[in-house]
Amino acid sequence: PRLAGDARLPMLSLHYTQAGLWERAYRCSLDAGDEAKAAWANEEAVQFYRRAYDAGKRLKVPAEHLASLGESIGDVLQVAGRFDDAVRAYRESQRLCADPEDRIRLMLRVGRMLDHEGRFGPSAALYRRARATAPDDPLTVAEIDVADASSRHLRGRNREGRDLAAAAWETTADLPDTERVRRLRARAAFIHDTCAGYVDGPKGHRFGDMPLRLFEALGDHYYAGIVANNLGILAFESGRWPDAITLYTRAGEYSRRAGDRVGEAITDMNIGEILGYQGHLAEAESLLEEARRIFTVHDVSLWYAQCCAILGAIALGQGDTARARALLEEAAEVDRELGATHESDHVEVTGLDLLLHEGDLAGVLEAGRALVDRREPLAGVQESRARRALGAAYLRTGDAEAARTELERALELARGMESRHDIALTQLLLAELGGPDAEELRASAEATYADLGIVTPPIGSPVGA
Repeated sequence: PRLAGDARLPMLSLHYTQAGLWERAYRCSLDAGDEAKAAWANEEAVQFYRRAYDAGKRLKVPAEHLASLGESIGDVLQVAGRFDDAVRAYRESQRLCADPEDRIRLMLRVGRMLDHEGRFGPSAALYRRARATAPDDPLTVAEIDVADASSRHLRGRNREGRDLAAAAWETTADLPDTERVRRLRARAAFIHDTCAGYVDGPKGHRFGDMPLRLFEALGDHYYAGIVANNLGILAFESGRWPDAITLYTRAGEYSRRAGDRVGEAITDMNIGEILGYQGHLAEAESLLEEARRIFTVHDVSLWYAQCCAILGAIALGQGDTARARALLEEAAEVDRELGATHESDHVEVTGLDLLLHEGDLAGVLEAGRALVDRREPLAGVQESRARRALGAAYLRTGDAEAARTELERALELARGMESRHDIALTQLLLAELGGPDAEELRASAEATYADLGIVTPPIGSPVGA
């Protein structure tokens, strides 16, 4: 196996452990673990830290030392995508902690692992408990807000997530400029902009690449990968696809350096989504199937469901409606179990495109109206896509007036979110209605296709467009 850092320490760790020289085993294993962690050699770090932990228990070192070791084990397991094991390590450390602030920090780490696994009910309960038991300390309260904001984003509650992240940012404004505060501010900033992108579109972004620059300066490949991926999502949603691919690629490189297989698979999934929209369906499918395999291995249901939904759209682009339906139904079932409303909305809206391809216009009108008229509104870009599907269905039934009403509203929403891809798709349908601006609409859409690198009618394009 690969040895990280000074090869002497790993050998001494093993030698002293096998010899039962526990004090030396403890020191050498701890130092070897620290070196492996710094080199992002995650599995080696876990092995050395566990040796140190076992030696420390034999030596009866203070409980706070064992708690710190357990937290380090959990941190490395988190990066390695071993979320269940990380939860166990954090909970064991929490039991050893006497300091309330340390217990809250570990509680938040457990919550984050549960969020990764899509276990939102237990994670939400943890955040409530953290608030109820937290000391009266602005920094601790802001850390709870950021963790809760991230969880709400994953559940599709982006308005709440945006506001919590903004509150955390404001709370830290007057705090000392320590590394802990800088990390917290960077997390608050990128979570705010991620949530705001879904609620307000690009106009809601406040922080740009500041969080990425901070994590890069700290040498934190793990969080740099997460932030670069989120910046890629923002670029994708606003129609800057070349920038999005660049950011996703950068994120994937950071994830590889960190040994974060799940993060790397997420970036591959996102690149595959763009390739699918561009019409490179076979290449997209290959990336997505490998990502889905990684998500299965690591048991991360949320991203598994996202991958199924994108693969369903790919199958639709390939004309395989039976496979598309099976994949979308699988994604919908997982999302319902997790309570991931944003992803459920995405799947339901993609289902309208499936009904269009199957020629079930009555089904589109019934399901589409239920989506756009429901009490809890769709996010702007999802409402635009649902109304575009309604417009396409009305167009096919010959109701030009209803089609124009829905399509003009869809175009207004897409422009408000600055989603160029959705603007172009809607313009093509409006052009089908004829009128003096039909050619101008068609030319604008074709120019956008060229700029986005679309080589065939893209995923999500209406039948006949």
